[in-house]
Amino acid sequence: MKWKIIKQDSRYIVTDLDLKGVTVSHTTLLPNQSTRGHSHAHPEAYLFTTFADVLLGSAWWHVRPGQFMLVQSDQFHQVVNHSSTKNAEFYS
Repeated sequence: MKWKIIKQDSRYIVTDLDLKGVTVSHTTLLPNQSTRGHSHAHPEAYLFTTFADVLLGSAWWHVRPGQFMLVQSDQFHQVVNHSSTKNAEFYS
């Protein structure tokens, strides 16, 4: 099994690991950047390894390392890194 870079731009680096039908993603969100806000037809779980802010629906959440967050199907979500010096990282 090997992590594969699937997206890399000025905002983040996303790598995927295919576990025979289940994909685990790791995102490194660069300082002062955010993911595009979006939703999915399926639920999605996040595990944060650093501090970040998450817009979930219309509510903001400040998450800490080790915090788990479940995003429901069709629920809008966006991860924001407000740090000017450190990356934010999470698995989904």
